[in-house]
Amino acid sequence: MSDLNDKSNRRIKRGKPSGPTRRIVVEDLPPEQKPKSTGRKLESPEGLDPSVHAGAQQDPTNDSPSTPHQETMSAVFTPGHAQQPEPVVASGQVESREPINVKRLVLIVVGLVAVPALVVAIVLVFTIIRRQSARDTVIKRELGNIETTGGRTPSADGSQAPDVTPPEVREMTIQLVYRISQKSGYEFAPDFVEKIRERTHEYISANDLLRARKFRREINKSFRDEELHPLVGYSLALSRSNFDSTKTEKGIGLWQIPLGVARSQGYIGANENDAKLRAPEYSAEIAASYTKELFAAFEADDFIYAIACFGMTREEAGRVQSRLIKAAPNAKERRDVMKIIQAGVLADEQVETLTRFFAAGIVGENPRKFGLTNSEPFSLHDP
Repeated sequence: MSDLNDKSNRRIKRGKPSGPTRRIVVEDLPPEQKPKSTGRKLESPEGLDPSVHAGAQQDPTNDSPSTPHQETMSAVFTPGHAQQPEPVVASGQVESREPINVKRLVLIVVGLVAVPALVVAIVLVFTIIRRQSARDTVIKRELGNIETTGGRTPSADGSQAPDVTPPEVREMTIQLVYRISQKSGYEFAPDFVEKIRERTHEYISANDLLRARKFRREINKSFRDEELHPLVGYSLALSRSNFDSTKTEKGIGLWQIPLGVARSQGYIGANENDAKLRAPEYSAEIAASYTKELFAAFEADDFIYAIACFGMTREEAGRVQSRLIKAAPNAKERRDVMKIIQAGVLADEQVETLTRFFAAGIVGENPRKFGLTNSEPFSLHDP
């Protein structure tokens, strides 16, 4: 019976529906589309990252999806409630609103220029000091070696320096005068040449000639500034002090200028001491200026007699010049030095000064002739 009932029930369900029952057929609908929004959309600034506004439409932490109505309202511009977008700097760009500090910029530029210049100046100063120190060390070492042998340089066979013949002395004296004056025609009689030769032994010293190198800058500059040949300064200093500034036999300093003469000529004040005459840089200037004044008291061709007056005042040198003109009115006669000496124009002291000047000058200019093989001529000190 149960089976019959089941079959009848199936037939009843398959029959037509009764009454106003409506048949609903479910079909596949197209995907739902978002409704179009009305109003004006906000325009994103150029270069703005779209993710900034995307985050406002959907929160990744919110599981509930936004409704179409909410999405539409988030993109609709409502007048009176607009929010200005924050300025966004694109990736890789830096926006600076601070003004340029001109003063700091100038200081930086000056520092970049000044620092290298200062470094170069310091390097140059240290280089000059190092070279000067090295030169002084060489001179001191050479002086020490010479002083152990007594200050004299022996000849090749171990004897004293060879004697130079009178003709050689005469020739070297004429050459010295020509180098100083650039003029020839001076006469040196055998008697005067012998006086020079006898004095040369007092200046055959490598120690003396080596000391001359220490003062070459002062001598070259000071005497050239006075338009005098530096040989005059070298020969006078060697003949009067052997380049020993501590000597005080005839005067003070390398040129042995008497203190009274320096004061009377105005080189040293009445209340000043003799420090300037002892300092090489000042004494060289004083000696050059003083020598120029003596030369001015004589004619150009008579410079030999001006040298003979070294150590005298300008007035005393003027009296010698008067005697010279009286004894030899002709300029050619005054070139014979021995004749002027015999005429009594020069006193013994002036003859001694002139003789020593020539003796020291020819040794300093011809050191190898006198056995000083390692010494340099005075002329090589004058570049």
